[in-house]
Amino acid sequence: MSHPQPVLWNSAQSVHLACEHLRTLGPRWQALLDHIGECQHQTHPHREPYEALMRAVAYQQLTTRAGDAMIRRLLDAFSPDGQVFPSAEQIAASEKDALRQCGFSTRKAETLHLIAQGHATVWCPPENRR
Repeated sequence: MSHPQPVLWNSAQSVHLACEHLRTLGPRWQALLDHIGECQHQTHPHREPYEALMRAVAYQQLTTRAGDAMIRRLLDAFSPDGQVFPSAEQIAASEKDALRQCGFSTRKAETLHLIAQGHATVWCPPENRR
């Protein structure tokens, strides 16, 4: 059984499909789309979903300054030059205490570890990773 190729959310194809769907909702939507045309906004996501989720957890219920400091320590601990976000495999293979030493609470360290383990295994098989 073959599966259809996923449509990237920021592709021209996805915008066209979305507009086609909106046109089926009725004459008001048709008129609106005829008047304004298709969306011309071009997105440029700069983070992989894995990294974005890890950062979102890191910053939860913290000031930006505190979150920035913890992310900086994370980069310093896992990246030789302190510039590259650690891979899921690196985090999954690490001890949770390594994350705690970056300033993460026990619960956040556990959550980050689980996200990394999931990304590195069954939750996100290699063919679905960017």
